[in-house]
Amino acid sequence: MSLKAALETIYTLQEAAEKMRLKPRTLAKFAQERGICSVRGRAILFSEGDLVALWEAMRCAPTSVFHARPSSQSVGSTDGRAALEKARKIMAQHKEDRLRRREARRKAG
Repeated sequence: MSLKAALETIYTLQEAAEKMRLKPRTLAKFAQERGICSVRGRAILFSEGDLVALWEAMRCAPTSVFHARPSSQSVGSTDGRAALEKARKIMAQHKEDRLRRREARRKAG
């Protein structure tokens, strides 16, 4: 996008907040923290390119293990089962340790 095209439409904080369906204060804080706005005195202004950049910055990364898994790995693979079994053993050991510590505190106190 050329500079001229990016500057054709300039939005005030209120206009940009309405367009992005955010509260003005939320948008201002988010934009200023990332340096994706222009400030003139007390006015905070946004170009069309700023709004696109803010929208991209607000995207969240996938947090699910399902999304992080490479597509070539099959769901029922033995590696996946082994990893699941290992995780279950670790969790069981952690639970046992926690119960032992709790019991020791009860006896001591």
